[in-house]
Amino acid sequence: MAKKKVVYAKKSKLDADEFDRKHIKVLISVRLDGDVLEGMKAQASDKGLPYQTYINLVLRERIHGSEEDKIRAIVRDELANKAS
Repeated sequence: MAKKKVVYAKKSKLDADEFDRKHIKVLISVRLDGDVLEGMKAQASDKGLPYQTYINLVLRERIHGSEEDKIRAIVRDELANKAS
């Protein structure tokens, strides 16, 4: 069997953004209703995401608002400014 050649990639310096709190994962324990967990897993699967990543995404959107909500708010403000 032929040996595969190992290729080592060079990593540039770490960006300061990599130390931002939003990139640091915290291990927690949480109790969810079974149907809620199954629903989250199903939705995550439909989107091709791991379920914990999807739960984090849903919680982040709930806290900070989705991109769609932000765009709608900007459009609303622009239309209101044009009307006045």
